[in-house]
Amino acid sequence: MKMKELLDEALAEGEALRWAGVSQPFKLLDGPNRRRTLVFWGVAIAVLLFLTVGYLVVCGVRGIEVKPPVFLFTVGIPALIFVDPIRDYRQVLGQIYAVTNRRALICHKNINTPDKTRSLPIESIDRVQRLAAFPGNQHILVGSALDGAPASKLMRISGNGKLDKEDRLVGLVFYNLTEEDSAKVFAAV
Repeated sequence: MKMKELLDEALAEGEALRWAGVSQPFKLLDGPNRRRTLVFWGVAIAVLLFLTVGYLVVCGVRGIEVKPPVFLFTVGIPALIFVDPIRDYRQVLGQIYAVTNRRALICHKNINTPDKTRSLPIESIDRVQRLAAFPGNQHILVGSALDGAPASKLMRISGNGKLDKEDRLVGLVFYNLTEEDSAKVFAAV
């Protein structure tokens, strides 16, 4: 499904689009994502080594055969950790951000809701902030629940929204927009 079609399907009857845009391309290992991504990958490699060596040592000490399903499980857990930053990166680059007369929303084919969106009603938005992103671009933080959010976590929050303890959406991140689009978001909200 194309982005435009996805957004058109997400709009409710009587909802008027004020602004829509997408993240500007960026590299996963640039800016604040670099440290977080490298830490994730380091942890994944450490877990992989620990589980693999541990399993092989236990098998050797007990004289039991290495079982492929168990070995695949020990490799699978670190692999999931390893791909997490890549999944976040791909999610952000495939999202549409929009502001309508009723809500601010993020739209993506992988969001697990009927209309493929995460949204905040306009009347519940108590704060909109700009945060410097990659050169010449800005992140837009929608909702005061994002005050003080570390830049290294914004890519992940952008894909899922900021949830409170009751799993209610309380903040959105429009990730790596041009300065021109940032100004348009401020005017639209």
